[in-house]
Amino acid sequence: MGVVLSRGIAKIFRKSSFCSVGTCVEVAEDADRVQVRSSTEPSVVVSVTRDEWVDFVRGVKAGEFDLSLIYPDPGGGGGGGRS
Repeated sequence: MGVVLSRGIAKIFRKSSFCSVGTCVEVAEDADRVQVRSSTEPSVVVSVTRDEWVDFVRGVKAGEFDLSLIYPDPGGGGGGGRS
């Protein structure tokens, strides 16, 4: 977890328990927005509304962003994604 001050308020960025390599997506939230950043470039933050975040998470859970379907792992290791 990383803590960042924004407008004098501490934001705690969390990352998935599945992230073990150190290159992770991190998420923080406040009353009306969700902030997303990469642990490799923490100064670049994307801010979305809570409604946008909820819709995105629903899409993730529905498999709409499953990179293993878009970029199949030719080695059959099941990792998916691009290197």
